[in-house]
This record gives sequence, structure tokens and C-alpha cells, in this order.
Amino acid sequence: MNAYRITLPAAYGLDDVGQMRDSLQLQLDKLVRLGYPCTYEMYEENERTIFRCQLHTHNKGELRFRYGLGLALADYILSYKAHAIIRSLIQKQFQYAHPEETDEIEAHVHLLLRERERKQKEKGVRLTYEDRVARGVAHFLAAHQQVAVDGFLHFRMKSYRRSLERVVEKAIEDYMLDQEYKEFIQLLRYFVQIQESKMPLVHVLHVGQRRFRLLDREGSPVQVEVEGSPSSDLMEQVHSHEDLVVSTLLTMAPAHVILHSRHLEENVIRTLVQIFEGRIVVCEGCSDCTASLYLKGDA
Repeated sequence: MNAYRITLPAAYGLDDVGQMRDSLQLQLDKLVRLGYPCTYEMYEENERTIFRCQLHTHNKGELRFRYGLGLALADYILSYKAHAIIRSLIQKQFQYAHPEETDEIEAHVHLLLRERERKQKEKGVRLTYEDRVARGVAHFLAAHQQVAVDGFLHFRMKSYRRSLERVVEKAIEDYMLDQEYKEFIQLLRYFVQIQESKMPLVHVLHVGQRRFRLLDREGSPVQVEVEGSPSSDLMEQVHSHEDLVVSTLLTMAPAHVILHSRHLEENVIRTLVQIFEGRIVVCEGCSDCTASLYLKGDA
């Protein structure tokens, strides 16, 4: 009956020991229910915490037992240790991040990781990263009978760290772009607030295909020349029909805006709602809104 050892350095601390113990206990309980009697003992030796795990059968279930130990280590790494790895990568790549920024970026990292896992499942990838780690640990234990967690992380999971580095890099890039977008929205919102309103009310009809029609309160089309206006300087240059609509509304700075749309998830809709916060009402179902779905004219 082989005994296998999983070891943690003393530097990892009590929280790490507790998490490793919980992950190990969970997997061993599952193995016992499946008919593989096994136990573990925990002790200190040479400034390391040792988990000595043993299967109490004669040459039966060794493969399954090693795989169970691999799952325990994979759970500890991916569910707990990944948090510290991700935060260290964020601090390395974004050295001046405040704690709140680090928290926000880390949350986005986890969102990106879940999205990647979802896409892999859609592509039919059956072997999860947890399973790959578990198999790697099981193979290592078969040859060495013990695994040092810190060494395994440093030498055997380099591809995992590189993968996390790429995700962290993408999360930081997204965060910076989002901050720039928020600052830009704040600038446009301030511009609207200090502008003298040129119209009491404007209806913005979302007609689909990223097209809009602007109507005054009598229902007549609104046409405003925005070239050379202060808003055109803010927008730098008009790239699309959406930009033209935003620039036109900035120039008019209407006292009230009624936005008729059934596609509130589109970026330009969210932008308008943020810029004209406090003076915009969103309508999802009136007759004007229904009719606008079939209108093909330009603003």
C-alpha cells in the first residue's frame, strides 16, 4: 500500500493549510463513498506541512486514488491559490493600481476566465483545466510519491501562469478603456449641463440597423448642422450615423429627451442614457416606438 505526500511550505500560512486540508478531505470522502478506503494524516516536518495520504487496499484503485489527490490539489490551486497569483500579476503589470482598482480588475479576470470556459464547452472541449491539472499531479505522484505544491506551481504549471498573464493583460486593457470611456462620458455630461438648451424636447427614434430619427415635440424631423459647433470639437470627428446623432443632441442640449428603443443593450443607447442622465426618458413600447421599427429614413 503506497502512501503519497502533498507538502506545503511554512511560508504559505494557516489559510493555505486549511484550504488544502478542506480540498483533500472533500476528495477523500468521495473516494471512500466509491469504495476506496483511504485516510490522511497532517504533520509538520522541516518547515513544511505534510499531508500523508494512504489507500488501504492492496494494489486496487491506485490510479483512481492518485487522480483523486490530483483533483484535491487542482481544487486548491484553481479555487484558492489562483486568487493570489492573479493579484500578483495585476500588481506586476499595473504597478500603480489602488486596491479598489485591483479588485475590479480581478473580478473582470474571473469573468473572462468563465467566458473562456463557456466557449471551450461550446466547442466540445471535454478536458477541463482542472482535469488536466489533476492528471498531471497523478502522473507526478506515480513517479515520485510526493509533490511539493510550491515547486509544482513554479515548475509544472508555467503554461497556466502564462495563460493567466494573458487574461490579466486583457482585463487591464479593458479596465483602462472603460476608465477612458467614463471620463469621456463625464466630459460630455458636463458639456450638456453648461450648454444653453436650444430645444425643449427631442424624440429619438431608434429605427434599427444603428439608425435613428430625431423629431421635435410636434413630430417634425430635426436637422441641425453640427460641423464647426463646440460639440464637434468634443467628438473630434463624426465616424458614423450614431456619432452624428450624439453630436446633434450635444449641440441642441435639449431640456428633455424621449428615447424610443427596444434595443437598450446597444452601446449608443447606453451612451445617450449616461450623457443625458436626469433629462432622458426611455420608452420601449409606445406607438411611435412601434412604428419606428419599420421606418427606414435617415435622421
